Amino acid sequence: MSTTRSTSEIDLLRALAEEALHAAYSAATDHLAVQNANGDAVRAFDLAAHAAIERHLARSGLPLILFPEEGAPRHLGRGAPQMRVIVNPVDGSDNFARGLPFAAMSSFCAAIAPPTGLLDIATVRAAIIHPLTEPDTAFVLHQGAAHVERAGESAPLRVNATHALPEAMVSVELNHHAPGVPLAEVMGKARGVRTLGCCSAALLAVARGQLDAHIDIRGRLTPESWLAAAAMVRAAGGEVMLLDSALECTQPPANLLQRCSIVAAATRELLDEILKHLRKAFL
Repeated sequence: MSTTRSTSEIDLLRALAEEALHAAYSAATDHLAVQNANGDAVRAFDLAAHAAIERHLARSGLPLILFPEEGAPRHLGRGAPQMRVIVNPVDGSDNFARGLPFAAMSSFCAAIAPPTGLLDIATVRAAIIHPLTEPDTAFVLHQGAAHVERAGESAPLRVNATHALPEAMVSVELNHHAPGVPLAEVMGKARGVRTLGCCSAALLAVARGQLDAHIDIRGRLTPESWLAAAAMVRAAGGEVMLLDSALECTQPPANLLQRCSIVAAATRELLDEILKHLRKAFL
């Protein structure tokens, strides 16, 4: 990939983030009685942010496919698409709507992938995540490296060197999910357990070294919630595995309707230990 193209792609994502954040903060946080294609509730700020993103991309004239959380993919611009833009303007909508600024976070996240093929973490060309509780902070994947930008300064993201579960601070997603014995065992063996209620925020915390692992085995995740952050975990030196209903490695999805589970960890040893416990349910 040329430096020019990579730079222009990350600049595009920065502009989308600015537009979406402004729209989300300006909109009401009330609940709307509608659902998106995934069956999830949609709020006014979700719709406002998506509309702002689509307007900006339409004005740019770039030939691309927009993969929005709300609605079907859209082909924008003229000519063969040069990229797919996968966006989730408010990941963790329930947290944002209720004004939860502490451990439970919300994030703007977007990623750029090739115009065709599966939505594979390894093919993400550029990504950006803005925690909505830290609007002046951006986490960026650019030219294969992940870093945090704050107050005009930049620092690389790096996972912890945590190899064993008893040493690990772990995030577990429990929304709409009661942990079975294997997951409860993992939680009991970990040094500490947190629930953030936002996949991108939890994965980002692994990439930042704040957490050592994130576990979501509900089978509910769609790519707009994890693609950008998972790419940052890998760029920061961590491990990410997509799992099917039997908690076995599965292929990347082709669209935003395909759901999966995910486990991310700072090291391969920690990932393997977590998976060993979780798979006991299938022995």
